[in-house]
Amino acid sequence: MTTKASAPSSSTLEVLRSLWPLYLAYALSQLGNWMFRAGAVYEIFDKQGGAGSLLGWTIMCVYVPIMIGGKWLAPLSDRFRSVPLLIVLDIICSLLLIPLLIWADMGDSFQVIIALGVIIGLSFLNPLFTAAQSSMFRRLKTQQVVPAMSLLSNITWATHIVGTMFGSLLLILLSFRIIVLIDIFSFVLSFGILALWLRPQVPSLAEDALKEPESSPPSLSTVKVKWILLVSVFFLNLGAGVINLFPAAAARSIYHMDQAGLSLFYLVNGISAFAGTLLIGRLRKKMADFQLLAASSLLISVSLFAMSWFPSLSFSIAASSSMLLFGQIFGVVAHSFLLTSHRPEQAGRTSGLFMSCTFLGVAVNAGLFALFFKTVQTAPFSLFMQACGVFSLISFIIISVHELKKRQRRPSKYDTETQNISK
Repeated sequence: MTTKASAPSSSTLEVLRSLWPLYLAYALSQLGNWMFRAGAVYEIFDKQGGAGSLLGWTIMCVYVPIMIGGKWLAPLSDRFRSVPLLIVLDIICSLLLIPLLIWADMGDSFQVIIALGVIIGLSFLNPLFTAAQSSMFRRLKTQQVVPAMSLLSNITWATHIVGTMFGSLLLILLSFRIIVLIDIFSFVLSFGILALWLRPQVPSLAEDALKEPESSPPSLSTVKVKWILLVSVFFLNLGAGVINLFPAAAARSIYHMDQAGLSLFYLVNGISAFAGTLLIGRLRKKMADFQLLAASSLLISVSLFAMSWFPSLSFSIAASSSMLLFGQIFGVVAHSFLLTSHRPEQAGRTSGLFMSCTFLGVAVNAGLFALFFKTVQTAPFSLFMQACGVFSLISFIIISVHELKKRQRRPSKYDTETQNISK
């Protein structure tokens, strides 16, 4: 029992020792990026008079390019070494942000267009960044993939907590231009760490030494399971994707709060998502992957229905936080399952498909919001949240039907024993 309990911990430590420069560089760039995202979305939303349609289109500018990049750019990570590719991406991202040091007034329509163009460019490159990391993780031992993904996810949400909270507060204390400058500096620091890591990097470090033996091509059943999971990922995010606009819409238009209220939303949501990643290791000891996916998708749907009710700010924060907790569990388990089900040389393409389905759902959700909401009012927004709950419930149904069919095909213990006796 002791060996089993300590195995995940030792795998996590082994991964962290091998890849700590990657995680440190990622943490720095994400910290600046979350500050920029939170600051940009709220600055545009606030300076343009709280227009719901503009908020929806802004969210679409963030996520539609990720969906496209996941399909067309992510497979490129299978052709290049991960670390040099990440260095190039850091340089490009820092250069993309420079125009916003000049045009940073989100009350001017022309400068809003420039800001949205920068957001689109950064989002388009995001899948290639994630796919490069996934390609590196897929070359780890199989039992190390989930700890590696969980560590990355922990960093994402830890930086999300700090970045989104300070991104909103810095708008009060400083200016949007300072937030852009911080984001540029974070990419430069990330580039420096990766460049220093690249030079002394030895062949035994993660990318080559921990390769598994060449695996066979995926079977037809594996391909079928992959597409079942990807379709369920789409429907889940068609509902859960509302979390990208819910804090800004609820804080400003429902509860009439300023940046401090939005920061509180982001803080509690981020802590809950971070807690979700910490639970994954324990839950995977007790439940199979698809059982965990089914349970989390159902609880996400329940949380979304709760988010359609607005009795108080604390209730809305609690409901959205529970949705993010279960969403984090679903996302890490689904992504890890897809990566370990395919050959290492297909990791970039597989990760890209996962991101495309994820952000297609998010983008459609934002598009529907932009289409139906010029201003956010409580009753219509409540109906929209209920529709989101139904969309995520479809994901639960898809996964549950797959699990039921799998159990029906699997011979029971009684049937197996009867066959053995007859032999």
